[in-house]
Amino acid sequence: MFKKSLILTSAIFTLVGCTPSSSLKPLPSTKRDTPFYAKVEKALQTSQQLQQKHSKWFQRDDKIPLTIITTAYINPKATKTKEYYAYKKLVKKLEKNPSLLGEDIAQRFSPIIFKDYAKDQLAQEKFNIAYRLKHEDKESLTDALRPTHEKSSAEILLHLNFEELQNGNLTIEGYKTIKQDNLQRNSYYYKLRKINYKKLTKKQKNSAIIHSLQAALQLSIPEYVSIDRIKLIKKDEILR
Repeated sequence: MFKKSLILTSAIFTLVGCTPSSSLKPLPSTKRDTPFYAKVEKALQTSQQLQQKHSKWFQRDDKIPLTIITTAYINPKATKTKEYYAYKKLVKKLEKNPSLLGEDIAQRFSPIIFKDYAKDQLAQEKFNIAYRLKHEDKESLTDALRPTHEKSSAEILLHLNFEELQNGNLTIEGYKTIKQDNLQRNSYYYKLRKINYKKLTKKQKNSAIIHSLQAALQLSIPEYVSIDRIKLIKKDEILR
């Protein structure tokens, strides 16, 4: 099952995210519209230029170290679930043989290090901060995850959402952050959901656990730089 192409595994999970509201429409053209749109265009150009300076999760250069932190939780009751123990069992297998994650991951990351969230205070502190910043801009999240001594590395944390599990869905979320040589650090807060998980057979549930970790690893970091809309809009410029 592990040797199947990772490209297929993410198809069974739904990526949950936020997109700009389509209801935001500018007022009818006025004399003040032109400066605003000119600023937006300039911001977009700057964003495109910055893309080239940020690290990419699907880097193809030299292999860099990858740290996988599992399994984070907010509600301690999550540690008593079958799913929590299933992830622990899975990680033990992967620690002995990281190549089971797939050839694609092995080609991009080395060494691959696993950390137990429950025993790592620093990981707990970083997740608490990332969780609070999950709806903020990329720069805020990246700054919060930036180590004291910056170096080429990648890290992903997996959090088991207990409330979603109680509702019958398998939902994992967490952060991904990467730094490549000569490029700026890039980060992302992801959320993946397998709906109607509780209706699956035992074998299907085990497969969903495996695929969830594979899908999280496969998920790319969006290659864009967020634009601060508040800074773009002057007090006398109004959007409906």
